Amino acid sequence: MVIEEDIKILKNFIFQVRDRVSIIKREAENRKRSSVFTIGTTSKKDSNKGLPYLTPIRRANNYICSGVIVYSQTQAILSAVESDELIDLVLVDAEKKLDVLFTKSSILEDFGIKILNEKNTSEYEVELGNLSAACFPYIQKSHFLEFKGNDLTVNAAWHQLSQIFKIFSGKKIAIIGCGNIGFKLALKLVESGASVELVRRDITRGMQMANVINIVKSDSTIARAYFNSNPLQASLFADAVLGCTNGTTAVDKKMVMAMKKDGVLMDIGKGSLGKEAISQAIVRGISVLRCDVTSSLDGLINTKLKTKHELNNITGRKEWPGGVYTVSGGKLGLDGDFVVDNYLNPTDVIGIADGNGDLTPIKTEDRQKILKLIK
Repeated sequence: MVIEEDIKILKNFIFQVRDRVSIIKREAENRKRSSVFTIGTTSKKDSNKGLPYLTPIRRANNYICSGVIVYSQTQAILSAVESDELIDLVLVDAEKKLDVLFTKSSILEDFGIKILNEKNTSEYEVELGNLSAACFPYIQKSHFLEFKGNDLTVNAAWHQLSQIFKIFSGKKIAIIGCGNIGFKLALKLVESGASVELVRRDITRGMQMANVINIVKSDSTIARAYFNSNPLQASLFADAVLGCTNGTTAVDKKMVMAMKKDGVLMDIGKGSLGKEAISQAIVRGISVLRCDVTSSLDGLINTKLKTKHELNNITGRKEWPGGVYTVSGGKLGLDGDFVVDNYLNPTDVIGIADGNGDLTPIKTEDRQKILKLIK
């Protein structure tokens, strides 16, 4: 498919990105927090008519974050160039959601950006839907990392449902529209003890997905996944009905009427629930939710920042006088190494490495003796 990027629209978009980057950079510096910028995409082809847009500013205790949703590698590269050096951490979606596109190779040059991929000398640049590979060469000074957008949604939905149900064991959950997100969420729910019914128009693919889940799950997990071609039947006496379609309305009034009275109706695919379905749920006192990834994104960013800190400051091995070695973090200790909380400045001894990835516990009274030996 050939797309003609509208230069005027792109220029306006870049102006918005530049302004947003400036805002979060300034606020992060003033509050002494890390600045984070995300570059993501969506497989919803009709979403926002293919026009890139900014995501809300999110403020946490240790970072300020915003980002963009783009629909081509060109839009992603332009966003990467604007955020490089000014932003501490740039997160780019690693999942391949975009179709193969052909765009004018000269577009980046129109914005004063040198095309780094010199191998393609044709009139058109081939875009294979890989945002992270396209952006990586253009992010030279900011810290660059990948993230998986769909996994954010899956984790957010699971945690929201977990807060409501407390335990999943014995619950029946219908997933309407089982694509990438629906499948991953179904596996997570089955592993948690919920019986899951998958609804998908492609019968063969739907049955395969249910079978894969039942093969992958632990043998001790009693809960199973089932394929059901009838969405109304799948919703019958369901504790939760989750709309996971790609923006297509798939949950109707009858399906809500078939649910349990104290059930949960959740829109994960943004636009999966019909208006009458939502109205019926409110009348019946059924909780209607929209999957919110805020907490999931917060967890991701904190994990990224913490992992970076751990690898740079905590993970390592050190030799002390007398042939004594300390290891900490993710460093694999050799047989006899002391596993401590911080290999450079130990304040606690966790155990003694066995050289095979495990450790031998030590008695509490021996910890201080070992610390004195080290110091």
